Amino acid sequence: MLTRVALGLLWLLRLLPLPMLAPLGRGLGLLYYLLGRERRNVALTNLGLCFPHWSESERQRVARAHFQALGRAVLEEGILWWSSTDRIRRLVRVEGIEHLEAAESDAALGDLQSVPTDDPEFRRRLRQYIDLGAIRSCAPSLTVMTADKDDPRFDAAYRAGSAVRLFVSLLVPDLPSYMALGFESRDVHDRPAANEFYSKLYVFRQSAGPNVTVGPYRWGHNDALLAAVTRIRAFADEISADLASGSVRWLLPPDPTDSDAVIAWLIEGRTRWLCVANLDGRQASGQVGIPRAAVPAAPEAWDLAFDVTEPLADARSAADEARQAHPVSSILRSNGPHWPMSAMPPGAGLVFRPRVDRPSR
Repeated sequence: MLTRVALGLLWLLRLLPLPMLAPLGRGLGLLYYLLGRERRNVALTNLGLCFPHWSESERQRVARAHFQALGRAVLEEGILWWSSTDRIRRLVRVEGIEHLEAAESDAALGDLQSVPTDDPEFRRRLRQYIDLGAIRSCAPSLTVMTADKDDPRFDAAYRAGSAVRLFVSLLVPDLPSYMALGFESRDVHDRPAANEFYSKLYVFRQSAGPNVTVGPYRWGHNDALLAAVTRIRAFADEISADLASGSVRWLLPPDPTDSDAVIAWLIEGRTRWLCVANLDGRQASGQVGIPRAAVPAAPEAWDLAFDVTEPLADARSAADEARQAHPVSSILRSNGPHWPMSAMPPGAGLVFRPRVDRPSR
């Protein structure tokens, strides 16, 4: 009940203009600093250990400012959750990548974990990552889904598209990526779990409070997802030499304005690999035409080398059912300007290699 009240307040407060919301947040943070004795002591102790030359008043000043910033961040989170994209873009400005480049960093933390793969916003951000990677020495990381949530609402929004996230992250070598611990073993929670079995809460072994960890570690039961990501990893290892030395040529880059969520790219190593992915983990794509014009010495046809279909919740045969409803093309043949494809299953990832026609005897 308390959680619902807090979320309701966040929803209402996000309607306020930012100049009014900011002081309220700072006030909330100051109140937390004054009343939250345990967290205040933790902050002051950490500051004392890191900056032993600081005076007591200086540590208190910095800790107080930190709590005020934290309170403001909490209230402004409602803007990010429920406000329109236009409002967020008016309020947010991303800057500072030059500092990362000066520090010779080649990757920065990405924010794709907050967006389902079938959302056009996922494609917009992914396209931005690709563009930054092409012109800057530091690029945001492509985030493979975290495994540290046990809320059924989280599962309903994010469990579709897990396999295709990994497919894209491993087979687009130009982009850095990172993956949460426990991603492969995550199962589906139709009701809130007793504790977050795969998260930091289990590591910390909390003994009191709503997130208390009880009993031994419990493995998940989403065998279909585990099998899918294992196959993706094995294939990426198989072509690792081409991933390490090859370059990427985008044929169908992410496009948030397109009704289809299909993307396609070419890995140009010692062997050419044509990769195609349907980012929508819930719906099959329409028919797809992969353009030939951007491919030098384009082959007439491609043979399917690898395919993976998004496993759906609690359905061991989901991949087989998806293949039966939308059979994957084993050969792509040119019709002149394109390599046409039939509809792709939800969350499918396909890899093709150039077809070599053997002379008949």
